[in-house]
Amino acid sequence: MIIIDHYLDVQYRLLREDFIIPLRDGINELRKFGDSDAKHRFENVKVYYDVKVLFPKADDKGVLHRVHFSIENCRNIRWQNTKRLLFGNLLCFSSDMFQKEVLFATVADRKPEDLEIGNLTVAFVCDDEGEENLISDEESDEVAVGAEGKIRIRHQTAGQQDGDCLIAVIPLALIRDFPANPRDRKPGNARSLIDLNKMYTMVETDAYFEAYRHVLVGLRDTVSLPLARYIVSCETDMLAPEYLRPGTSSRVKYDFSSVTGKVTRVDVLSDQWPSCDELRLNQSQAEGLKLALTHELAILQGPPGTGKTHVGLEIMKILLTNKAIWSRLRVDVGNASSSCPILVVCYTNHALDQFLEGIAKFASKESVIIRVGGRCQNVVTKKFSLSEIRQERRRNAYGPQGSKATRTAIWNLRDEMKDLQHDISSNVDQLEASGHVIQKLHNLQIGIKFRQQFQDACYPHGEYGNNVIVCITTRVKSNLDKELLSWLGLKAKTSGYHPVLSPVVYRGEIHSLQPNTLWCLRMLGHSDGDIGKAFYEIEEDNIKTLHAHISDLKEEFIQDNNATDEEDGTEEADMVQQHRMLDTDGFRRIRLMKNNQDAMKHLMEQMGAMTFDDIRNNDVLQEDRYGWKQTSSAKYKSKQAIRKQLRKTSIMSEEEESSVRDIYELPREERWRLYRTWVNRWREQFLVASNSQIIEYNRLAAQLAQLRRLEDAEILQGADVVAVTTTGAAKYRDLIYKLKSKIVVVEEAAEVLEAHIITAMPKSTQHLILIGDHQQLRPSPTVYELAKKFHLDTSLFERLMKVQIPHVTLNIQHRMRPEIADLIRPRIYRDLQDHESVLHCDKVTGVTKPVFFISHDVHEEHLKDGTTKQNLHEVSFMTALCDYLLKQGYEPEQITILVMYTGQLFAFRNTMPQMLRPGVRVTAVDNFQGEENDIILLSLVRSNDKASIGFLATENRICVALSRAKLALYCIGNMDLLSAKSSMWRQILGHLENADSVGKSLTLQCKNHPDRLTAVKTALDFRNVPEGGCGQQCHMRLECGHVCRRLCHPDDHSKNVCTNPCEKTLECGHKCPRPCYARCTPCVEMVTKRLRCGHEQKVRCGALLFRVSCKTEVEGNANSHVSEYD
Repeated sequence: MIIIDHYLDVQYRLLREDFIIPLRDGINELRKFGDSDAKHRFENVKVYYDVKVLFPKADDKGVLHRVHFSIENCRNIRWQNTKRLLFGNLLCFSSDMFQKEVLFATVADRKPEDLEIGNLTVAFVCDDEGEENLISDEESDEVAVGAEGKIRIRHQTAGQQDGDCLIAVIPLALIRDFPANPRDRKPGNARSLIDLNKMYTMVETDAYFEAYRHVLVGLRDTVSLPLARYIVSCETDMLAPEYLRPGTSSRVKYDFSSVTGKVTRVDVLSDQWPSCDELRLNQSQAEGLKLALTHELAILQGPPGTGKTHVGLEIMKILLTNKAIWSRLRVDVGNASSSCPILVVCYTNHALDQFLEGIAKFASKESVIIRVGGRCQNVVTKKFSLSEIRQERRRNAYGPQGSKATRTAIWNLRDEMKDLQHDISSNVDQLEASGHVIQKLHNLQIGIKFRQQFQDACYPHGEYGNNVIVCITTRVKSNLDKELLSWLGLKAKTSGYHPVLSPVVYRGEIHSLQPNTLWCLRMLGHSDGDIGKAFYEIEEDNIKTLHAHISDLKEEFIQDNNATDEEDGTEEADMVQQHRMLDTDGFRRIRLMKNNQDAMKHLMEQMGAMTFDDIRNNDVLQEDRYGWKQTSSAKYKSKQAIRKQLRKTSIMSEEEESSVRDIYELPREERWRLYRTWVNRWREQFLVASNSQIIEYNRLAAQLAQLRRLEDAEILQGADVVAVTTTGAAKYRDLIYKLKSKIVVVEEAAEVLEAHIITAMPKSTQHLILIGDHQQLRPSPTVYELAKKFHLDTSLFERLMKVQIPHVTLNIQHRMRPEIADLIRPRIYRDLQDHESVLHCDKVTGVTKPVFFISHDVHEEHLKDGTTKQNLHEVSFMTALCDYLLKQGYEPEQITILVMYTGQLFAFRNTMPQMLRPGVRVTAVDNFQGEENDIILLSLVRSNDKASIGFLATENRICVALSRAKLALYCIGNMDLLSAKSSMWRQILGHLENADSVGKSLTLQCKNHPDRLTAVKTALDFRNVPEGGCGQQCHMRLECGHVCRRLCHPDDHSKNVCTNPCEKTLECGHKCPRPCYARCTPCVEMVTKRLRCGHEQKVRCGALLFRVSCKTEVEGNANSHVSEYD
């Protein structure tokens, strides 16, 4: 037991550090630099400044919050495809640069169009589940609860003073607002620290918080570990699964008829097994099948193309056929009786769908298969998804009595939440709208003294005397609103809400400039108004900058250089989100309360004296008080100036406000501070009103989540197979544990962190089957040092193989032609053999060799916002090669372009002609594991003077990249660099050189003229084979008798059209003027013919005379001379 506890403790600490180290180091780096260098590039985290929590939003899972961050340093980010701010990413908020305060949230909803303007929806993480702080008491971490009830965690290392201590951020503890007294911990209390008036700094880490969180909690709560004698003690004396061990009854016999095709009863624990031919498997596959069915921990390694998924499906087929044996013991759950389903775990959604699709082909109609996981795009397996089955049960109202009661409780609770949601929204809408307008004066809670000053300024002639206006008419309100805008330095246009700073205020801006700056600008001929306007807009005391800005304004420079590039490449970001998001995360988008746009606009017009959104929507050039036209750039800057003021957090204290005697004597910044004080007072009434509602709403949302889990548990109880991703297994750990599964099958086991597998195993596990290949992709820890020093990148699959736990390695591949397989044997797979089906592959059309590596020395490019790279030379070459192969007659679906970096993926998406995109898949190597295609075009990207090849040195990735092709593999990269930095690439290069399959240029071969060869080194060289053949004329005789006028082309002439002139003679005797491929039409030759009226006229030869109008003028009534109507 002590050994197991130590094992779990090690797994726990390593996984926790893998999550914490980047966040801790990033926050320490931020604390070191502060906001003094906003352009500093942080290595471990992404930092967003001037973050403000705008308002709460009610969602089915609780209250979310809308936040806004400054996009000043994010203008070059391509939000369409970046992996920033993905669903589930952890965010840390602090208003004091992480000195004492920190709040935690996760990304709840991601819309690129919102991110482009700095808006994001987050879920602040609370301790509603009562989880304890996941930090060991043995560590030198100090956990202190401050007077404000905030938990602060500091990490003290040797030699550090208290003032230099590092914040050890423990996301699982979440450093939430725990009151010092546990009795004071109430639902919703953790969110009480969210201050809508504060300006925060936001830090993001890429790690998927939910996966770490649930796995760590699972490790913490694990008391006993199934199959510990193998997993922990590494014993090699393997036993049979407990449900197969001989008891008082006779030995167990399995029905193998589903595999052999005939009635076959097999004593699986004996040596009397069907032959390989009867099992329809090769020798290694048959051994793997026997091992998997007879060992309580089975490891099956499948190199590329050896059929490990096929063997896995055969295992499932036999187990499902004999489920009466392994599910003999039934478990009572409440009033219902439940079987113990097989639990299938896969790393990716694609692998899960692929495996389930195979099961669906042989599963009986009575078999119940349920898929729990992310987005299901597979038509076959979609019907198995938990969400689909749940909806079907709700529609048809079937299931046990307990299920019906649960559904009724859910409906009643949702109705109650909907009513409360409506009440919250009325307050939230006011808060949301207030962020887009300058409030009307009569809405603000200002003192009588200030209101009187506005009235006096608005009516200086005493129209209303010295008393405050009590009965305010619409006209009076409008005038007071205009006065408020004027007081703030804004001028309301009569044609709409377009802010223009008044000349007086512009001239007043010059007093903030340095005297030398002002003198120089005046000497350059600029007026005080010009100088003040420029300084107001850019707020920079720099002679050169101000002079350039004033010149731009006067020249009506209309260009907004703040636009961001957009790309359509969303695969990488989408894949990550699909892998993370689960059924309950809503692939019907998170159902935020979306107000009707017209209603929101109407609300803003009601409460606002001015909205700066109107500036963006009005493109008409207008003149300001200087006679300058407001260009698009000027409008943008005006809007930004107002937005900046509205989003500032500084306000006046009560003492400062009471000390103000004359609001018109205040400087501009102080006026805005006072205005924000009034707005803040106005907003507080809505926040106070919403607070109790939010607490109640969160309580109901927690109840709803529990009821949904209960409903899902009732559904899963009747399943024969429950399939789940590793992320789903972590999140739904409590549900899965209740299933009492005896058999766990893990596909892609070599890609999964060890901690994820041991927490996915229920305590009832008696049989664990691991299928994978550790020589392909391995687990990917966040922290490189943990992988190298503590082998965190070693999966349970690989570790058990290395300690000689009994296993079987499949050794006959059915995918690659021998020339391709030779790239990975014997360097990676010593005993890999070729099946006879791959020994006689077709010759590749148009290229002399089926395998070739094009070497070059064109340098890569480093992209902004990340470490990704692109190489446009490789993009252009591979695009041209892809086009050439399509002209050889290959279908787009037969070609896949693989890239080693996501930056290259987006480069391909942007440069490939539209005609090539449909059908031709472009994807990253890591996303193509387990898949194959006839032709693979591989772009390696790396080429530089720094002799850096990054993860191209990783043998596992090399193995995956080189083993996806069945018929042909063409690779482009800097082979000299790769071979110099990697022994693996050096061996591959040696093999390629011996086979004459590497060089600076690829040799193309004309299909029609095999002796005509064309060497292509760059994309431009493909111009020498424009039609896909060679440079000769075709000269083939077409069916029509003409000679083909095209250059040599590999495709036949059945789809060609002859463009030669038609040689047919029409009935009239004239030659047909149309091209040969076109249908002959009536003759268009102009000839003289006599019309029915008797006049002669030039008409088309084939024209019908009764349709021709005579153009001859006749004396008298012209209308009487008509041959016929036209």
